[in-house]
Amino acid sequence: MLRIVEAVADSVHLPGDAEITLEANPSSADYHKLREYREAGITRLSLGVQALNDKDLTWLGRDHSAKEAMRSLDAAKTVFSGCVNMDLIFGRPGQSLNSWQEELGQALSVCDNHLSLYQLTVEKGTSLYKDVVSNRTKMPDQDTVAAQYNLAVEMTKSVGLHRYEISNFARKGFESHHNLAVWNGTEYVGIGPGAHSRLVAQGIGGTQREARVQIPEPQAWMKAVESSSHGTARCRVLSNTEIIEELAALSLRTTEGLSGKAMARMIQGLSMWDMISSSPYVKQLISDGFLEIDRRGIRCTAKGLRVLDSILPDVLAAFCSNS
Repeated sequence: MLRIVEAVADSVHLPGDAEITLEANPSSADYHKLREYREAGITRLSLGVQALNDKDLTWLGRDHSAKEAMRSLDAAKTVFSGCVNMDLIFGRPGQSLNSWQEELGQALSVCDNHLSLYQLTVEKGTSLYKDVVSNRTKMPDQDTVAAQYNLAVEMTKSVGLHRYEISNFARKGFESHHNLAVWNGTEYVGIGPGAHSRLVAQGIGGTQREARVQIPEPQAWMKAVESSSHGTARCRVLSNTEIIEELAALSLRTTEGLSGKAMARMIQGLSMWDMISSSPYVKQLISDGFLEIDRRGIRCTAKGLRVLDSILPDVLAAFCSNS
């Protein structure tokens, strides 16, 4: 880990207060290992707890127990005091509103300054998808999942964790810099098998924003790096429509929303206000209390964030029809 951080520092400027986050599973996050990470330069830890009961951890395919997760969390808070995130998944099979309330309450009693809550999704081709289709596994209905999320927003707020993105909650000043950079359209470089990048490659004469994807298979990626000095599988220039659509889709997940300055920074001469202020659909969403818009930008209300997946396609259409 030390060699990786040093290699990055040798290649780019790392400010003294740079956030360097490591994602870890509880099974690989004992106190001594965490001390090694800290001494190597890691400043923030994101711990993939996922659940706080052994039955669901087994079902999710995790190799740690709830007890091990709590032990790792305690060690992480000691080593990375104030800079630890805990990941939890809700909307799990058989999970009632009451059981989620109890589990989340337990998590909030021990978590640090950041919490990420993700809804379990059923993806086609997975064993979960097959079990759901064959009725071997019953997922909570949408009303229950919505109630679980709304409860989470209330409970996190009650302990001082504010929602700054749909799935992320933090105390003021402890938001993830990396997450915010991605959601606000800042350039980022992905290194390693399967990693994605969004950047303007000025170092080789680039002037337009590109989407790059690394080779997903580790051995093939390493072979390509050794032979060609990079493992990029695909690289293409993004159109203005793609840039707008991607920026809007990510920024509207945050409570700050999409600023006109952010859009103008990425596409010079483009006025967000002119693009969407005349849209009948956007006007209706504002009238219904789902969106707010002013000269600073556009953002979802609390009501709008709860149904973002439903309204987002038409909001993006309003953007892209005028791009």
